Amino acid sequence: MGDPTLVLDGEGRGPVNNLCVLSDVAPSYAPAGAALISAAVLEARGLSGEALAGAVRDQVAGWFGPQVRRWRQLRAYHVDHAQPVEIMLALSSPKRSPRIRTGLYVCGDHLEMASIQGALISGRHAAEAVLEDVP
Repeated sequence: MGDPTLVLDGEGRGPVNNLCVLSDVAPSYAPAGAALISAAVLEARGLSGEALAGAVRDQVAGWFGPQVRRWRQLRAYHVDHAQPVEIMLALSSPKRSPRIRTGLYVCGDHLEMASIQGALISGRHAAEAVLEDVP
């Protein structure tokens, strides 16, 4: 890929939610001529081990082509509670104000949606509240 890019799955057909080439951000993470790639799987759909690795390769091969079949998995980590459980009703409910009181604000993806985008939106709302309160 070359550029530090976060690839998001917009189709929802496979286990991979997002993928990035970590060595595009930090070249020392991989030997010269190689790349370190990280794929995040939010729901394994009952798959584990080699079956999950195969499903990841199948999905990512659709994005980048057959050379993905030559990639090898170095590690897999299962992180319990890495993302909060979200209910669609919670996403449509009124948002909490980031202002606890003048001079005290809160932000984070827990106020919007469990994602980088949710964290960014929440941060913007908190910054706007600060600007409203600054004379």
